[in-house]
Parts: sequence; C-alpha cells; structure tokens
Amino acid sequence: MWKDHFISQSEHQKFLSESIQKGTLPHAILFYGHEGSGQLVHALLATQFLFCSNISNDFPCNTCSGCRKTLHLNHPDVHFLLPTSGSDALSQHFYAEWRESLGQNPYLNSFQWIQKIAENKQGNINAKDCLHAYQKMNMQAFEGGKKVLIIWMAEYLGADGNRLLKLIEEPPENTHIILIAENRDLILPTILSRCQQLYFKPFQSKEIEDSLINQEGFNPALAAKLATISEGNFNEALNSSVQTNQEFEKILSSWIKACAKKEPSERVKWVDQAAKLSKEEQKQFLKYSLQMTRKSVLKKANQEFDASDLEQKMIEFLSTRLSIDQFHSFVSTLSEAIFQITRNANPKITWLHCSIIFHKALAGRKIVLSKVY
Repeated sequence: MWKDHFISQSEHQKFLSESIQKGTLPHAILFYGHEGSGQLVHALLATQFLFCSNISNDFPCNTCSGCRKTLHLNHPDVHFLLPTSGSDALSQHFYAEWRESLGQNPYLNSFQWIQKIAENKQGNINAKDCLHAYQKMNMQAFEGGKKVLIIWMAEYLGADGNRLLKLIEEPPENTHIILIAENRDLILPTILSRCQQLYFKPFQSKEIEDSLINQEGFNPALAAKLATISEGNFNEALNSSVQTNQEFEKILSSWIKACAKKEPSERVKWVDQAAKLSKEEQKQFLKYSLQMTRKSVLKKANQEFDASDLEQKMIEFLSTRLSIDQFHSFVSTLSEAIFQITRNANPKITWLHCSIIFHKALAGRKIVLSKVY
C-alpha cells in the first residue's frame, strides 16, 4: 500500500533501507520538509521495514504478518501521536479516522485532518496524550519485538513536548521514535537536539506528474497541469483542497477591496469576519495568500502560472500596484502572522496589523516592518 503511494526521495529511501537492515537506524529521527514532500509516507514505509521479515530489493515484502499489520495500521506495537482538539483528547480515540484518512491520502496536511475530526477547532497535541504515549512506549511490546511511535506534525507538541524528552533521549530497547514536521522551527530545541534530522525537499514537477498518471490514474493532460501548479507539493497536486481554495478566493478578494479603500472601517469589518474563522482556517488562508503573492511576483516577471479567473484578476491587480520591496514586506508580514496565530495570538490584533501593512502597500507607501508582540 505505502509503496503504491511512494515517490522516491532516493537518498532517504536508501538510508532507511540500509540502516534498518544493518540494525543502525537511530532511535529518534525527525523527517521534516514542506507540506506534501512525503515525510509521512517514508515514516510508514520505514515502520513497515522494521516489522518486515522478508525484505527484498530494498523494499518490504508486503506479504508477511508484520507487513500486513503495518499496512492496515493495526499493528499492536505501532503507535501514533496526532494533533487532536481539546485538553483530554487522546490520539488513539481517532485511529479509525486516521486509517480512513491515510487510505484516501497519505500526503494530507494538518488542516485537512483537524477539519475531519474537529471542524473549526484549533489542533494541538496535549499533555495528557504525551503522557499516555510515554506510558505505552515504556510497556513491553505486545509481540515481544520492536515498538514504534510516529509523532505526526511534531510542531503541535509545544511546551508539552518536554514530557517526551526522556523517552526520546533514552527510549526502551528496540524502540524507535519517528517525528514528522513541516516547520521544525516550531519544535522545542531540546527535542531537536535529541533527533537525527532528515530534510525532505519538494518534489520535482516531473516526479509529481508521473506519480499522478501511474499511481493515481490521472489523465496525462490534467496531471501535467496539476504538477505545474503544485509547486512540489503532492498533496496540493491531488487537488484535495479545491473547494477550500474557492472559499479562500472570495475572502482574499474582499480583503484586497477593503485594504484598497481609504476608509478604515472597511478593514475593521473585514478583520471582524476573518477573526471568526477557526485558527486552522486562518493559517490555511494565510498560506493561500502567500501562494497568491508569489504568483503575483511571477506575473510581474512575465512568468507562466495557473490560476482561476478570479485569481487572475487579483494577481493582475497586485502585480501592478505593488513593488518587489513591498511584496517582500508583505510576505514577511504574512509569515509572521502564521507564527503568531499558531502561538494563539489575538486574531483581531494580528489581522488588523496585516491589514494596515497591506493598505500601506496598496497605497504606494513605504513599509517599515515591526513586531506586533
């Protein structure tokens, strides 16, 4: 199953295969990189490697008992620590939804996952779940062999990740911990220092195109189009967020209109509406806005890109109104906003700050960047 979704990051695949067969795989390892770069698929494949009893041609056999259990995500010695919602939620309570989600798309992002299990809520990996994982990993293996803990989206650990430090630094014998992240800067330095780290670069357009055709059964013409606009993100190429992007189009269009006007009341009204979105939706909208900003720069440089009719109008407007320096300042502001919202900053203050910067840029004024907090 996981091999069917596999897009090779050849150096990592070779490292995992050789180190597992030689018994030298680090006990704690971090897979990090941009969304849709295959970290989770590699973690699942590595887990299958660890429990496979008949590895051949540098891949698990898919037929032994260990392979079958890991493929179906029901191996008793494989555990997951996932973003959930609430202070008492445990990852294991959502294993059924997790199996379903990975069966549909093992390249999914945290926004898609949180929307599935707790629509319009903020995701986190809470202290109770960390303690529960710590206790499970210190128990004897059900089948008397290896144990694996996969911590997906490790940046959601926050300060509660300190509860796992001893487990990560000195795990029980035959225990492996695989952390997966998109932004390692949000992970505690004390955790990072205890892990070997592997960076997963974005896929090449040709790799995505071939995978869409050969593995997902896409029409070649559509596969080529999706590979071009995905910017190395296979999750984006699978087009799983089309409806969400259509909603974000409307929100961004209204933001541009509000910030282009002189009346501050228009921006305040927009901020009030944006702050009502869930924190996950706010972060996803900021990422969408960054994508549109990048395409506006491409438009300014007369480069090709793909966009809907409404997106084309917004990109045309932004490319004619903003200078390269203003684009740079706006990108910095949006990136900082993602960080602040992740850290539970007041959304109205964050969005008002972004709107003021955006208004100044559209008015042709020089932007002096400053921290809100």
